[in-house]
Amino acid sequence: SSGINAEYGGSGQLVTTDFLRRAPLEELGEFMRLNSMGTVLSVEEMGAAFERNGLTFTQAETLDDHCVKCNIAKRNKMVELGLVGPNPAFFAAREEFVRDGKITFQIVIGKKK
Repeated sequence: SSGINAEYGGSGQLVTTDFLRRAPLEELGEFMRLNSMGTVLSVEEMGAAFERNGLTFTQAETLDDHCVKCNIAKRNKMVELGLVGPNPAFFAAREEFVRDGKITFQIVIGKKK
């Protein structure tokens, strides 16, 4: 999971953000390498993983437009300021893979059954 996991007030609901795949894994090698990810689950695989762990799964909101804008801005700011950190290719890959529909950035919610 790429985001911060939060359980609110003992409600039994987990809210997080995550990259999920829309394209076959063999097309996502660069994305996985740059993000240090061993795999990227599809929406269906994420839902099944939640179910196996006793949670219902809700795909709450697609944040693709926000993800693209955010990664463009981060890449440009790092270049502008000459900052040492992730290679600009890291942000460019996130932008490209989401923009091209191979990856989606989602808010997902799991709720105890």
